[in-house]
Amino acid sequence: MTGRNSKRIISHRVVGVLIAVVTLTIGSCASKQPATTIQQTKVQETAPPIKIDYAWLDSVNLELYHCSRTHADGRRQGFYLVGEIHVYNNPTSRYADTLLAILKPGLFLSEGVDSSQIESEFFTKYSEVREEFFGQIGYGELGLSQLARARAIPVIALEQIDPATGIHAGVTESEKAGLELALKSFDLSASPQNAFAKQFVKSVLDNPEGFANGLMKTLSQFGVDTLMFLKMMENRPKSGIIDVRNELMTQAAVQYIVPENGCILIRFGMGHSEGMIEELGKFGCECEAQSLQAFLEGE
Repeated sequence: MTGRNSKRIISHRVVGVLIAVVTLTIGSCASKQPATTIQQTKVQETAPPIKIDYAWLDSVNLELYHCSRTHADGRRQGFYLVGEIHVYNNPTSRYADTLLAILKPGLFLSEGVDSSQIESEFFTKYSEVREEFFGQIGYGELGLSQLARARAIPVIALEQIDPATGIHAGVTESEKAGLELALKSFDLSASPQNAFAKQFVKSVLDNPEGFANGLMKTLSQFGVDTLMFLKMMENRPKSGIIDVRNELMTQAAVQYIVPENGCILIRFGMGHSEGMIEELGKFGCECEAQSLQAFLEGE
């Protein structure tokens, strides 16, 4: 992993955690592709006929990992993971569609549940209100799951609804209570508190690295050991909403990571990235972070 890419992923992970805190408190898989392949996607067809300026990549809130799985018979299979912030601005949606166009995955495995499962009224309301909140700050563009369906790529949901809570299996009752608090915060769309939240969240999402760097600088000025702060984030107590769901999603995913299925792309929130890679490692999978630009350039 390059220093630049490592720093980018750490920054996004810090931001992912902070966004979660804000919402709970304030209311064929080829690694190389011809350069012309990108020009064949819908994304590039609508771009001006000039040399590509990759500056927009700084606004892409995705992590990309190239992985391989060694099977019992010795065969090795390549696949990809994408960690995301679950709301998309235009550059992120643009990159996501290009990613699908290049990989042409035979299967798309996704965090979440399918439409056949009955969600609780609370969770349905939470999803609607959250979507409206982020849409109002410019983060309502199509995400990987929607784009995959638009390209007729089979999408398989990796999670189940827990009938006891009405939300994703693994989430505890206390964590559900936190989501209920977030719903109330999101739903206060006319309040000054909500206006501040929108402004704050937008500024963080627009410049994750800048925000993370600024946060680290501020903490340091107040005498906080920033290395210890990051270590505390990594060594947080085991949770249902993150760790247990990592285990459940991995158990559901590995049955599909077989050579017969060809290229596979797996998508989840950034907060799951490290845990999912660790869990997949128990099934003979190895993953390495890949630069977003390097992927586009076929490196």
